[in-house]
Amino acid sequence: MSQTEKLKGNFRRIRPAYEQVADQLRQMIIQMDVRPGERLPREGELTVLLGVSRSTVREALRVLQSEKLIITTRGVQGGSFIAHPEPAHISDFLQANLGLLSGADQLSIDDLLEARELLEVPAAALAATRRSEEQLEELRQFASGTGAIEAFSENRDFHLSLLEASGNMLLGVMTRPVFTVLQSRFLRAEAARDQWESVHKDHESIYEAIAAGDAELAGKRMFEHLQHLRPTYIAMDVIDRAAREDGTTYSPDGIARIARTVAARAVAPDAGKEPPARAKPSAAQQVATTGRKAPAKRTATKNPPGSKATAPKASAQQPTKAVATKAAARKS
Repeated sequence: MSQTEKLKGNFRRIRPAYEQVADQLRQMIIQMDVRPGERLPREGELTVLLGVSRSTVREALRVLQSEKLIITTRGVQGGSFIAHPEPAHISDFLQANLGLLSGADQLSIDDLLEARELLEVPAAALAATRRSEEQLEELRQFASGTGAIEAFSENRDFHLSLLEASGNMLLGVMTRPVFTVLQSRFLRAEAARDQWESVHKDHESIYEAIAAGDAELAGKRMFEHLQHLRPTYIAMDVIDRAAREDGTTYSPDGIARIARTVAARAVAPDAGKEPPARAKPSAAQQVATTGRKAPAKRTATKNPPGSKATAPKASAQQPTKAVATKAAARKS
């Protein structure tokens, strides 16, 4: 082992100066009593206050501008001003970062589905008691089933309208990015026609509960709807990973077959049989059988250590805790 490798664990990365300046300015904006439209200190003042170069200050201001925290204008009356907060800006920023995490396999399909469940189930319950007549009519229109091409956009519009009908702006800000990342990455327009028919049926049942003002039933129907979607999302995840690994593509019928396999394993896993020895499955195969992405370079697992040949298969025969829990909820 080289001297550099020996010393590596004793050091931590020093963050660039502009990132540290951006952190301080961000905290100042959040913690101090400043209002939208107020001017930040000028670049020259910030260089003196923070003891850094003007170029470092400018780079930090660019970071805050990209986060929609400030607006920078030029000219005699120009400068950097606190931006007026917009829910859409916050939601877009969160969506971009969730998309990056998902694309880098740092955010699993289960993570996204569980987060959506925690947010959309109570949103449906709130919508049942808070929706206006105009919002109810909008939900009715989006819940009605049409062709597969329209179904993709109607699915999105139904859920976004429901979030608005909940009357809780923060729920919308938090849920919209999760929903959009899931839909844009996994739930594609070319899904099988019976998939969209099932979606429309679920939407109609959710709409009916909201129209009746039954908060408990609306939440229950939304929970059931998300459980119905889970196998399809997992199937899409398998397809996405297979395409990245070897360019494999699937038809809508192929997507439906994978979804049915995932659903069957979740409902009736074959836990009694001892799996035969076999080679370690690919990442896509592990997702197809367990509904979860393979862990990335972890040193410890929840299962007892087994042989290299049998450990992956044993995991494949058992459903994830999340899937098993949801399956039990469906039965009850």
